[in-house]
Amino acid sequence: MGVIVEFLAVPAGTLNATQPDVRKAATAAGARSLSAISINSRAVGDVFDALAGSILDGIVGDDSAPERSVLVDAADVVLLSTLANDLRNRQPADEAFRSFADTLLDVVSAASRSTSRRDVLVIST
Repeated sequence: MGVIVEFLAVPAGTLNATQPDVRKAATAAGARSLSAISINSRAVGDVFDALAGSILDGIVGDDSAPERSVLVDAADVVLLSTLANDLRNRQPADEAFRSFADTLLDVVSAASRSTSRRDVLVIST
């Protein structure tokens, strides 16, 4: 089974990623979509292995939870660029890593264009 990872911009300081129904709370806080990516079932394990221990470690898991999330503080959004570079340099090179890296760079670019500080909520389903 594949995974969809969504990236939402939310006003800085308005959410706690561990609160119940974080998606509903994000919507109420005025979240806007930055990007999303679908990871096919063949690549999920490899991508999650690459994300383990990173700033996105909170979305890594198995099928025991239907949805996982992590909130990246506005001050830490730049770390997503570092993660993207790490994914691009992984060996052996893989299309799933490149696609995820491209998505992360799109998210950083979109988040940096905002006129106000925005945290990034990342949800995997």
